[in-house]
Amino acid sequence: MAPGRPYPLLSALLAERALTIADADLEHLASQTGAAPLRPGLDLARRLLGALEGSSLPPSRPVLPAAPPALSSPVQVPEGLRPLVGELGYLALEMGRHGDALILFALLEALAPGRAAGAVGGSQVLLLAGQPEAAAEAARRALESEAESPEAVASLTEALLACGERDEARRVLATARRPMGPAASWLRLLRLGLDEGWLRGGASCA
Repeated sequence: MAPGRPYPLLSALLAERALTIADADLEHLASQTGAAPLRPGLDLARRLLGALEGSSLPPSRPVLPAAPPALSSPVQVPEGLRPLVGELGYLALEMGRHGDALILFALLEALAPGRAAGAVGGSQVLLLAGQPEAAAEAARRALESEAESPEAVASLTEALLACGERDEARRVLATARRPMGPAASWLRLLRLGLDEGWLRGGASCA
């Protein structure tokens, strides 16, 4: 799995007591005509923000793989909202709210269709939920969006290993560029595991 990550935007919002500003941006986006398909995810994001201020949360949604919601018309996304949704997705994942995390990552896919981040997050959720075939599908969407994303390569490699497709996992891993930061460590561990034989993979997904 991907290395742990900080939450710079959420931390800043909490420190500056500015969660209400982010909530207003989410509400504004939800009010736009073309955003109707996004409203379940936007409402969930607002509830998670509220939970950071002490509000209670309902039970998490079930983990149901699905394509990202399609916009019915273009929307204007307030600056900073895309990475905030990503942080909320990982926060939900760390809280064990896998269904909620999947909804938030699907929302991120819809808001940032040319980036891999949303589908990578969704792939990680599905892998943790024991759905490696769906995880591989999400990781492939990530690579279609951003062909050189090292996080997408790592996610697809992990999902293929979980499906028992070790040779294909090795082939995908060989396509990775030389990344910097946490992704470099993630890919290095996967390469080492395959080379040393302690990453053997699971049963076939077929």
